[in-house]
Amino acid sequence: MAARDSDGTQGGLTVPATRTRKRGLTVSAPHPDDLKKAKVEPPPLPLLGKPVSLATTSQPVDAVPPESTPQTALKTKPVVAVAEPASEAQEEESSAPLTTKEELEAERTYWAEARKERIFRLPGDGPHTFFVFCEAINGIFHGVEDDVQYFVQKSTMMDVMAKTEEMDEDEEEEARELTSEIMDQGGFWEPVINEDDAKTEEAKALQKVLSDVKSTGYADWYEVTVQKAKPAKGVPALEIKKWRMRLNWYKVAEDQQCSWWITGVALPDEESSEAALIISENVPPYYA
Repeated sequence: MAARDSDGTQGGLTVPATRTRKRGLTVSAPHPDDLKKAKVEPPPLPLLGKPVSLATTSQPVDAVPPESTPQTALKTKPVVAVAEPASEAQEEESSAPLTTKEELEAERTYWAEARKERIFRLPGDGPHTFFVFCEAINGIFHGVEDDVQYFVQKSTMMDVMAKTEEMDEDEEEEARELTSEIMDQGGFWEPVINEDDAKTEEAKALQKVLSDVKSTGYADWYEVTVQKAKPAKGVPALEIKKWRMRLNWYKVAEDQQCSWWITGVALPDEESSEAALIISENVPPYYA
C-alpha cells in the first residue's frame, strides 16, 4: 500500500479512512473538491485492428473542437444502407440467365407444368418384372434405403430400346430426350419394406434364391418379379408395404397403395441387360 502524505492525502487525493466489517469493505466517495486537486490522465486508447463503431460504444465520447476537425470529416455524413427484401421475381431474375420478361415467363410456365401432380399406376396386379440395381437388391433384405433403391419396369426400358434403335445416329440428342420422357412416364418405383418383414421364413427363402442366382454370375442389374396377390405360406416372398415416388408431386394411385410381394429374382438375358444399362445412362437428376 502507498504511504500517505503528512496532510492525510495520497498523491493529492484525500483518501478516506476505510473501515473493515465482517460483511465487506466500505469506502467513502471522494469529495468533488478533492478531484480538482489531482490531474488525472486518461488511459491510452488501445490499438485496434478494425475501426470501432461509435454506435456500439457504451462510454460517452468527448466532442472534438471545431478547429481540430478536418473539413472532410465535417462534410461526410455516415449513411446506413437498408437493403429492401428481394421479391420472388427479382431472385429468379438474378439467379437465372434470363434477359427478357418473355423468357422469364416461359421459365415459370415450364416449372409450373413440370410440377403438376401426376398419378402413376402399374398395369394390373401383375406379376410385373422390374430392373433393380445390384446394390439395391442387397439393401431390400436389410431395410437399407439409398439413392439407388428404385425399381424400373422392364417393359418401360424395352420400349425405350425399341424406339431409340429406330432413330438415326445424328439424332442422338432427340433419342436422349425421348428416353428421358418414356422413363419419366414409366416412373421410378421405390418400395417401402419393413426390416422385420425381411426376417420372415418366406423372406429368408427368397434371399436364398438371390444367393443362388449370384453364384451363377455377376450382374449390374437384376430382374425382380412383383405381384399384388399374397403368395401361399412357405413360398419365397418379401412384402412391400407400399410404393412411393421421389418427387412430392408424383403420386402412386390410391388403389395400388397396398402390400405387394416380391416373389422372384433372376439374372437378365443379353437383350434385357442391354435395356437395363440404358437406365444407368439416363438416371433423373434428382437421383444424382
